[in-house]
Amino acid sequence: MFEIGAKEIMRHATSNATYQQAFTDGFTHRIQEYLQVKFIDYTQNITAGYLLYTLTTPSKYSFKAGTRYEYTIVDAQTSQDHSQVLTE
Repeated sequence: MFEIGAKEIMRHATSNATYQQAFTDGFTHRIQEYLQVKFIDYTQNITAGYLLYTLTTPSKYSFKAGTRYEYTIVDAQTSQDHSQVLTE
C-alpha cells in the first residue's frame, strides 16, 4: 500500500514593542522616561511532502519504508527607533 501526503504552513507575525525606564539620582525624584520602539515583521513558509510504502506479510508482520521532503523559507525585517526622551 502506498500513502502520499503534502502540507503547507504559511505564518506571518508582527510585533511592535515600547520599553519605558524610570531613573532617580538618589536625592530627588527626578524621573526620566526613555521610550524605545522596536518593530519586527516575520514570515515563515514551510512546504512538506511524503511518500510511504507499507508491506504486510502473510504472517501479519508489517514493514514500512518512506521518504519526506521539507523546505522552509524565513524572512524577518526589524527596525528600532530611539527618538524620544522625556524628562520631568
